[in-house]
Formats: sequence, structure tokens, C-alpha cells
Amino acid sequence: MKKLSIILSVLSIFLFYACSKKDEVSASKLKAGQSKVVLTASGAASGKFNSNDLISIVAKSSAEINISASYVNTSTFSTEIVMILLPATITEGTYNLKSMSSSDVLPVFTYTKGSTGWAAAPSEQEFTIEITKATSTEIEGTFSGKAVNETDLTEVNITNGKFAAKY
Repeated sequence: MKKLSIILSVLSIFLFYACSKKDEVSASKLKAGQSKVVLTASGAASGKFNSNDLISIVAKSSAEINISASYVNTSTFSTEIVMILLPATITEGTYNLKSMSSSDVLPVFTYTKGSTGWAAAPSEQEFTIEITKATSTEIEGTFSGKAVNETDLTEVNITNGKFAAKY
């Protein structure tokens, strides 16, 4: 009986570690060129998004950082995509898109589920991006707010958003 208890304890610890590791968002865990994004969506689209490591990338140029994260639901065969575009010169801090000028091109957030997409852009939506780490090789942060589909005016509320990328 004692042996069974020890085995069950070890299995429980392993299961807990395996489940918690999946949602970890840290650039230090990524290879160069990879990104990781998680979020919770509600409203016109709902559910939890947790990007697939093999199909989530980052590209950095002298002008911008493009974080593209994808999730494929193998049960429903639906695809979800998150894209976060940031200025290449972005620094640690909090960026409220609604209070930014409409002449600012970046940052931009987009979320697509199936064939429908929602976006948040400067001066348009209440959406906040917080950069918690910005180095020459890595970026990490959090985000939340409303994204809008400009065609049908539906909204998606994004909460618990986290991202990490390694260039």
C-alpha cells in the first residue's frame, strides 16, 4: 500500500508539472525565431488560446517586430491566429492603444478564429499591451482589451494575454 501511495504521488507531481509547463510563457524557453502566446477570449468568439510551438514565429526588422502565433484545434479542425505587431524600438512599459494618436501605425493586435477576425489599433480600441521584457534578442509582455471586427462590428474581449518571443 505504501509503495502504491508513493507511485501515485510521483505520478501526480509529474502530471501537475506537465500541465503547468504547457501554459508557461517565457522567451528563455524558446528557440530563436519562435513565439508563444496565450489568451482567453469572450464575446463574439470565446475560449482559451495556447499557441502551438511548431507553427508560431517571430520576425524582427529595423522597423517592426511581428509576433505570429497559431493554434490548430485537431478535434474541430479550426485554426486560430494571433498577430502582434510592435515597433522595433519598443521599450518596457505600458501602451494603451486608445490613448495613442491615429497617426501611430503600431502597435496592432489581431485575433482570427476560423475565417473571422478582430483587431485593435492605435486610437481605436481600449486595448493595453505591457512590455515586461525587451532586449536585443527577446521580448515578453501581457495584453488585454477589446478587439473589433470592422465588418460586422462584433467584439471580442481579450483577457489573460501573455506573449514571449526570441529573435
